[in-house]
Amino acid sequence: MLLPTRKANTKSERGVALFIAIFVLLLISVVALGLMLMAGTESALNSNYKSSVQAFYDAKAGAEEGRGRMWSGNPNAFGSFVVASGSTLAVGQVRYLLNPASGETVNPTDMSSTNPYADTQYSREWGSNPPTSSPTIASVSSQAGIAGPLYKWVRITPRTEQSAGIDVNGDGVLDNANPLYYDGTQQFLSSQIPSGDTAYQVFEITALSVTPAGMTARGSPRASSVRARWRRRRSCEGFWARRRARARM
Repeated sequence: MLLPTRKANTKSERGVALFIAIFVLLLISVVALGLMLMAGTESALNSNYKSSVQAFYDAKAGAEEGRGRMWSGNPNAFGSFVVASGSTLAVGQVRYLLNPASGETVNPTDMSSTNPYADTQYSREWGSNPPTSSPTIASVSSQAGIAGPLYKWVRITPRTEQSAGIDVNGDGVLDNANPLYYDGTQQFLSSQIPSGDTAYQVFEITALSVTPAGMTARGSPRASSVRARWRRRRSCEGFWARRRARARM
C-alpha cells in the first residue's frame, strides 16, 4: 500500500519543480529586461546632456563673438553697424549677427511655427516681436575653411529697465523708453544722467543655438530642441557684473 503513494508524491513534486523553474526563468528575464531599459535610459540621458552642454557653449561662443566685435580694436569690429560713434542705439532697434550652416537660411524675425530659429525671447523682454527690418551681419567664426561654433544668431539690443527686469532708479516702474547708461560705478536712465558725468550706453547680447538631436523626417531640428541663451552687459569700457545662462526645452 505504501509504494503507490510514493509514486504519486514523486509525480506531484516533478510538477512543482517545473513550475519553479519557469517562474525563476521569468524572473530572470524581467530583471534582464529592466537592466536593459535602465542602460538605454542612461545612454539617452547622457546624450541629451551632451547635446545641451554643446548648445550652451555654442551659444556662449556666439555671445563672445558679438562682444569681441563690439570692441573697436577688433579686426572684424562692427563699427557703425551697431551704432555710430557718439550716437545711441534707440529702444526698439535690433542688430543680428547670423551664422547659418551651408545652404541654410536663418531668419530670427520670422515668427512662424515652422521656423526653429525664431527669436521668441525678444517678445518676453520687449512685449512685441522683433522688427522684420532689423539689420544683419555675417559671422566670422569660420576661418580658413574650418567651421566655427554652431550657434545660429546673436542679437544686440539696448538695455532698459524692463528688458533687464531691474528698477535702476527705484521709482517702482520698469521704464522701457529710455536706454540704460553706465559710468563705471552705476547705471542710469538716459534721461537721468548727472550733469558732467561720462556714461556709456549699455547693450544686451543674446545668442541662440539649437541641438542637432531629435531630427524630424524632413531633416530639420524639432521645435522642442534645446536652446541656450547667454547674456552679458556691455559698455564702451568693457564688460562687468554677473552673467546668466539658461537652457530652454
